Amino acid sequence: WGTRASILAEQLAEADSATKATELIESEVTAPLAGYRRRDPIAAATLDALRREPRIDMRRIAADLFVSDRQLRRRCRTAFGYSAKTMQRVLRFQRFLALSSWNPRVTEDGVGRLAWAAGYADQPHLTRECVALTGVTPTRFLTETRRNCGPSHDHKTKFAPFLPAPTETE
Repeated sequence: WGTRASILAEQLAEADSATKATELIESEVTAPLAGYRRRDPIAAATLDALRREPRIDMRRIAADLFVSDRQLRRRCRTAFGYSAKTMQRVLRFQRFLALSSWNPRVTEDGVGRLAWAAGYADQPHLTRECVALTGVTPTRFLTETRRNCGPSHDHKTKFAPFLPAPTETE
């Protein structure tokens, strides 16, 4: 708290009542929240839908939330800094990384299975997205990441939040 605490202490010493002192403390404690905006419920619901269903269509999300496609894009861009579709791409890739971190020896065949599990339509879809996001193919990205991180570096905990919760049918 530093200087802010010293200033507050002086103001509290000069306060003429407990009510005034309480107001000063409240004001100081809540000041950092002044710029905080309440979480947009449409953006939050969109994020929840993207986490639950990695292949979900943006039009379906918009329809489910009773907003237009344009409004969904605008509100997500305001909340996340980019569109819902871009958020879907990022979450899907992070889900792929999370799944691959649990299987250190991913073969070409295994990459296809991981692609589907992560929410991609197929392995070529994953490959296009991986090249667009990283500049290299998934196999090369995973190989280089593992080589550069070393055997003792574990990404499991870093990516675990991006894995969808298991459902009753899984």
